[in-house]
Amino acid sequence: MLIGGKQIKKPPWSVFVTFSVFAYVSLFFIASPMARAGEEKSYRKNKEACCDYRNRDASGSSPFWRDLDYYCTRYEVDINLWKPYVALEDFAYTNVFQTPNLPISAQSSKIPFNWNWGFRLGAGWQFFHEDWEVFASYTYFKGKGKREISNKCGNAIIPLKGVTLLGQMVSKANSNLHLLWNNIDLVANKRFHFNENLLVFTGLGLKNYWFDLKQKTQYAGGAFLNNNILRVDQSSKFYGIGPLLQVRSKWLFINSFYLDGGLGGSLLYGKNRTSFKESLNYSTVNQVKISDDVSYVVPNVDLEVGIGWSKYYDDCSRFVSISLMYENHYFWQQNQMVVTNPYRFNGNFSPRYHHFRGDASFQGFSLKLNFKY
Repeated sequence: MLIGGKQIKKPPWSVFVTFSVFAYVSLFFIASPMARAGEEKSYRKNKEACCDYRNRDASGSSPFWRDLDYYCTRYEVDINLWKPYVALEDFAYTNVFQTPNLPISAQSSKIPFNWNWGFRLGAGWQFFHEDWEVFASYTYFKGKGKREISNKCGNAIIPLKGVTLLGQMVSKANSNLHLLWNNIDLVANKRFHFNENLLVFTGLGLKNYWFDLKQKTQYAGGAFLNNNILRVDQSSKFYGIGPLLQVRSKWLFINSFYLDGGLGGSLLYGKNRTSFKESLNYSTVNQVKISDDVSYVVPNVDLEVGIGWSKYYDDCSRFVSISLMYENHYFWQQNQMVVTNPYRFNGNFSPRYHHFRGDASFQGFSLKLNFKY
């Protein structure tokens, strides 16, 4: 990159990792000292109030916010069942006419994702001073999808990946897409009581995640390939970090059951490493090999809504809650892929490579378990 006539090198990958660690440690040490103010006194006072309330409740249950009146540690374990979606995964056109020439009336072949399991682990510290909480969580999710098509029904298959088959047709095509998401959130939450049944949390923190996509596509058959196989491998690896804002509410509506909901947003600045490889018959020599590093900002929105149940036990010294949530996580301009397009030069068609960005999202259900001591 040229700035003022001088060659400026791109920041190394380690700079982003170092900044992430520094930001997490800084936020933790800024928020933690507030936990020292009036801990023991508040704990005794509010524990007695909690137990008095429990004694008046014949069911032995109490509202979910009672445990927040004194300092404690909180642990969270989530089991997620999500279905992902990503753009730019199209790998072929199926055409009702046996020709790749214009005009083309075709349908794009996309890869359907399966429902996949993931998990989230969290730990935090709640303290009495100004009703604050520091909470950190790690989320792991791995998704995959695949699709295979053929011209058994008489449809022509026009490849969308690579340049070797530009303007050609094949008889078979298949594509596999793998997705890996590792996410770390560190948030300082502040609670607000609006009435006896409504509790609202607002949070400010950092979001840091790794988003990896790998797509492998194969084409076979046709007059051009004959008995050969063309393989196209693509990958998009993004690492980013940025500020996180969120709001969460709980409304107790009957006994110990409550409605739970949350909305969060973040802007993550990071680097995306893309690669594109094209080879024939599994050869180690690539017909085409392209790689690039691009830095940009990814907006993200997280939505949760569901129902939960909570209860105290062990003489009101411990607390447990369980909730079933619907979650939707959306990322704008997340995945970046190399796309080939033909252009005419001196009467001939030649390939041109473009970088396109597409959105990605996860949606599904989560079973959340919270333990507080």
